[in-house]
Amino acid sequence: MPVTEDQKREPADRRRPSAALKEEEQAHPTEAKRREWYQKNMFLTREQAAAGEACRGCGLPVIDGLGSWPPLMHLSDQERLDHDAAEARYKQLHPGCHSHRWSMQGSRTTHCGLCCPPIPFSDSQLESIARILRRHVRREEELDVWALDLTCGH
Repeated sequence: MPVTEDQKREPADRRRPSAALKEEEQAHPTEAKRREWYQKNMFLTREQAAAGEACRGCGLPVIDGLGSWPPLMHLSDQERLDHDAAEARYKQLHPGCHSHRWSMQGSRTTHCGLCCPPIPFSDSQLESIARILRRHVRREEELDVWALDLTCGH
């Protein structure tokens, strides 16, 4: 007997509320961490990071001066050992964070997106982003219309 369209949709419909609740649950610690960064003035300037000041989240250097990692498939045996040790150190420092990672160009130190406050954009990065946004023309006919379903009960 063939499966109907409604039967095909049922599993996705059951997953949708739980996925939304999971996303909302993950947003709370992230927002709390951002508030903490502002309250404790944990953000470094680009100049402080370049001067070698340690990350105020994990205590590791933001820019370690070791250069960027080569692509993983091109690591030498020693570089592979160093990379694996750095990966183990990261996992030890951030065992339950499950967040993205970030690093600065020219540095091998990886920072946690939940624990380590980001470095502000440089002037040239801001100008590049502004240039892209200024070129964009919004066309009303291309906009999607979204229906909002609240899954958290309020």
